[in-house]
Amino acid sequence: MKLFWATDIHLNFLDETSNKIFLKSVLAKVDFGNALVVTGDIAEAPSVVGFMTTWKTALETQNSHLYFVCGNHDFYRGSIANVRDILANGALRDSWLPSKGIVRLSDKVALVGHDGWYDGGYANWYKSKVDMMDYYIIQELGPVFAAFRHEKYAKIQVLAQEAADYIYKVGTEALQTYEHIYVGTHVPPFAEAAVHMGKPSDDNWMPHFSSKKMGDALLKLAQENPTKKITVLCGHTHSAGICNPAPNLEVHTGYAKYNEPRIGKSFTIL
Repeated sequence: MKLFWATDIHLNFLDETSNKIFLKSVLAKVDFGNALVVTGDIAEAPSVVGFMTTWKTALETQNSHLYFVCGNHDFYRGSIANVRDILANGALRDSWLPSKGIVRLSDKVALVGHDGWYDGGYANWYKSKVDMMDYYIIQELGPVFAAFRHEKYAKIQVLAQEAADYIYKVGTEALQTYEHIYVGTHVPPFAEAAVHMGKPSDDNWMPHFSSKKMGDALLKLAQENPTKKITVLCGHTHSAGICNPAPNLEVHTGYAKYNEPRIGKSFTIL
């Protein structure tokens, strides 16, 4: 089988006709027996569940499988807690990776994932001149719930640590059985993976484009399982890159462009 990968597809930017055309192209590639993982920024809170429900139904009609994590945009104009609750307890619970757990792709290969979050671990968040929309239109980060900068910073630390802890726990479990795991997450887990336009992000963008907590968890997994392989698929920066923080750890960052969603790389699962 093949594992297809897409990231930062921002379906809410497309009109109804363009969405149907794109889904048709997805179905043509992710055909019988294959799987698709989407690593976040699918749409926004009011529409992400609807889009993924449509995709899941369409893919299942041809015996294909959909898995995904959310990106920061998927909580825009809504609440992180509310969106995750719907995903964990509704019809998409077996597609959203944090609720699905370990996905067997073959006898040797599995898929796990979590939304992730940036944490300012590789550059000083307080000195950044970037003011993310996240802090205005995501409920938990907005002015009502996090009025001061230190409250916002504290919240992203919690979100990033939650994701890192999950990946370490589930990754450890998966590597007891499988030789190779794919990890889907939205935010690049290493500074080298937080690329934009072919270059590492600068100190203004790096705090919002990377998660050191996730990187540390992945490095620990790789070091504790030196004979196993870990492949990370992430997005968020809209630029492509590959880095190898450890001999058995490879990170792919996906290219994306608003209004031009696409299926990126595919991986042959043995």
